[in-house]
Amino acid sequence: MNVWQLPVHLYDRALSDAVDTMNHHCPSGLSHPSDYRQRPGGNPPDAAYASRQYSPSSPGQPLARIRQPLVAGLDAGVTEVFADSRGSFYGKGFGRVLDRLSAQTTAQGAARNRLYAAEKKLATSCQPGDRQKAGRIRRFNLGRMKLDAQRVRGQAEVKRRISEAMREVLCSRPDVLVMEDLSRMRGRTPSRNLSRVVSRWMRSNPKERAEFLSQAGGSRLETVNPAYTQECPQCGYVHNDNRQGDRFHCRHCHFTAHADTVGAMDAEHRDTDPKLRERIQVFTPKEGVLKILRKIFERKTALFT
Repeated sequence: MNVWQLPVHLYDRALSDAVDTMNHHCPSGLSHPSDYRQRPGGNPPDAAYASRQYSPSSPGQPLARIRQPLVAGLDAGVTEVFADSRGSFYGKGFGRVLDRLSAQTTAQGAARNRLYAAEKKLATSCQPGDRQKAGRIRRFNLGRMKLDAQRVRGQAEVKRRISEAMREVLCSRPDVLVMEDLSRMRGRTPSRNLSRVVSRWMRSNPKERAEFLSQAGGSRLETVNPAYTQECPQCGYVHNDNRQGDRFHCRHCHFTAHADTVGAMDAEHRDTDPKLRERIQVFTPKEGVLKILRKIFERKTALFT
């Protein structure tokens, strides 16, 4: 009985032993023994492979090590679509698009409010001509069709920008993409304009677009808790004053970087650190996240004092 007639389990054991032996004595030109693996009942290797002689006295190139998965953290922004944990930015000019759409929405809302007030005043007038004018305003100036069409076009442009930025991210072919879970983002931002911008961002379903395009590009999308992703990636210090606009400056160790890049680094760390991933779940309350991060920081500082 030759090796090609062995049962499957004996063949697998024999192949494993051969791999262990060849790990130190693999000749150049052979990428990996598993490249030539054949199941019993299949065709034997080609003649070139069968004629090779393996001798412990003539070591060759070692077998290639298994490649570690490439993980990329992403932070969604309102200036650019994404910033990654390596310091790159994708979808530049996105902020100008959001500002233009927000200004357009504000101007349309103000104009409609004035028309509503005029129509209400004319509708209660005793003059027949005024009531007819109010009817024309309702019919020709306060309809929803044109307004809804403009909103659909604006939302389509936002989605297109997000898709283009995600395709740029996937050009580096990462195995895993890590993003903050923004599905539960609620509450107002410091300004009405920024609130409208964030609202338009969220209505575009960035997670759905990212998940669909990452799967199409051969990557896996993971989400992490978004609370306090302005933790210093160098010392772990957490404080609201660490971030000033787009600039991150740690008040403890004076580490500086772009704030969106730090957010992406924190997201990647929460996914790649097994202990941190287990302790900070996606649905961990914001107060619980802060408590965990502060305990980790205190433990770090105690070790170096």
